[in-house]
Amino acid sequence: MDNYSHSGLDEEQPTSSLLERQILAGVLALVAVLGIVGNTVVIISVFLSYKLRTKMNIFVVNLSFSDFLICLHLVWIIVAFVADDGWPLPDWLCVWCGFILITCIGVSVYTLACIAINRLILIRYSQATFLFLCRPTIVCFMLVIIWVVPLCVSVTPFITDLGELGYSSRYRTCLKNNAHERAKAYDVMLSLVFYPLPTAVIITCYLKIFVFLRSRVNKVAPENIEPTVSSVIQPHQEERPSLRERLDRRQVKVTKNMFYVVCLFFMCTTPYGLSLLCTHPACLRATTYAAVILSCNSCINPFIYATKHPDFKKVIRCILLCKLKKIPQRVKLPWE
Repeated sequence: MDNYSHSGLDEEQPTSSLLERQILAGVLALVAVLGIVGNTVVIISVFLSYKLRTKMNIFVVNLSFSDFLICLHLVWIIVAFVADDGWPLPDWLCVWCGFILITCIGVSVYTLACIAINRLILIRYSQATFLFLCRPTIVCFMLVIIWVVPLCVSVTPFITDLGELGYSSRYRTCLKNNAHERAKAYDVMLSLVFYPLPTAVIITCYLKIFVFLRSRVNKVAPENIEPTVSSVIQPHQEERPSLRERLDRRQVKVTKNMFYVVCLFFMCTTPYGLSLLCTHPACLRATTYAAVILSCNSCINPFIYATKHPDFKKVIRCILLCKLKKIPQRVKLPWE
């Protein structure tokens, strides 16, 4: 007996009407177009500007690449939504879509956790510690972990009887087969691996950054002047030289930018994460909408970079305006 039988629901009966799914398919189409274009521009920005080719921006590119793959595969979710008579294409394509989406969602979560750790090290600890973290071997190790953990979760249904990837008649989507007898166990696994640990790391890192900046402001600001974040980047001369470098305006802006990314990410992912753990009929109906909200995150980040990030926004603006020669520290193209 599958998990839906316990709630008195028929797996073959969809949780949403065809009209609802058509509307959601329109939303996904918009997300896919914006995400493919936006994330492509972010990746091209790093390719065209030496200024953006930092070791830490490797994680930004990794995040954009995973979001790009998600948006690219949303087309199959759209096909599943609008096809009222079941999945019309080969089954392996639906399984592949679920595999890519689950993997890339996990990659996004763990990439944000690594970005949070890097921001904390850069702001809070010594320059030597940060330079050690930037060593190619350390960065490569982080990238391997970022991809290996989600891949292990994605291949679990192939090597065990814990869930199954593919078409879901209930949700009319290509992700997980919710009719499988251990589908709910796989949902719990997804929630536990992709949510608690990365969330704890991200919240802890940004909380420590906030506390450190506040304490530094209170320490260096004169008593008769109201403390502000800008006072952090004006330490007394007796402070060690690396303090200003670690707490300059640019790093504070970059950290705030990444914090916006994290906040929006959790606003988009939390509804879906909670819906996986809930078995109430109302939660099951809301799962389709939560999944669409989750997909929206894949097209949001480029807009944040283009409007908030002190380095990316200059390069992205030049690309969008086709003024490639004005890109800061531009890479010379082969045909030039």
